[in-house]
Amino acid sequence: MLELYDSLAQSAIEVAGRRVPLESDLSTPLAYFLNQPQFQDSQLSTLGLLNPGEAEELQGLYMLEPYDPDKMPVVMVHGLWSSPVTWMEMFNDLRSDPLVREHYQFWFYLYPSGQPFWFSGTQMREDLAMMRRTLDPERRHPALDQMVLVGHSMGGLVSKLQSVESADAFWRTMSDRPFAELNADPDTVRSLAGMFYFRPNPSVRRVVTLGTPHRGSEFANEVTRWLGQKLITLPAKMLEGRNQLIARNRGFFRPGAPLDITTSIDSLDPDSPVNK
Repeated sequence: MLELYDSLAQSAIEVAGRRVPLESDLSTPLAYFLNQPQFQDSQLSTLGLLNPGEAEELQGLYMLEPYDPDKMPVVMVHGLWSSPVTWMEMFNDLRSDPLVREHYQFWFYLYPSGQPFWFSGTQMREDLAMMRRTLDPERRHPALDQMVLVGHSMGGLVSKLQSVESADAFWRTMSDRPFAELNADPDTVRSLAGMFYFRPNPSVRRVVTLGTPHRGSEFANEVTRWLGQKLITLPAKMLEGRNQLIARNRGFFRPGAPLDITTSIDSLDPDSPVNK
């Protein structure tokens, strides 16, 4: 009789009354999976940086294993000019520990890294909410309320925005006047409200950041920002919306408001009011 076991689900079986550990190779299947053309890191990273609009259709949460309602999610968020593939070596090392495999499941968040990090933070909030509505609409899986976010570089800023309360702080970088006085169409108002006013995600219990420029980065200087503006192609709809917003709200925004911040490199400028 042939019996098949998933070595990710259990590390040992019982044979003739004795507990016998299972031999397993987790690295080879992962390497084979990642060798597929659609997972070429350089292509994903460059697309997300230089053409955020085209990369939006790839944006979202990715799981390499079936969802387990009893395991706590660890969501790994890549940085600038990167993709989830950059986490694979760490992921492979972590899940080689039986105790880690028993208690945690690893997910990966992909976002267009060419856009300002607060755009990505807003999209991640929406994607995490959609995940919860899809996997656990009645909120019966307590492990989902023990989520850990691990963000590298700019991904740490995207992750941090899931754990803070905005109050008026983010809007005050734009204007001294109330948000309700903004003159814009309803879709734009809803979009901006989600970007500037938000609360911590109650399911996120811990945020771990690695090499994250919490106060901006000196690498975001005049030269790199100029190059970013020349090389990064932003969605036309985003640029049109910004121009219409300015035209319909003359004198509404503060001097130095981050309206001209249109790329991720601009958003990392240490002199940006968002990074103060």
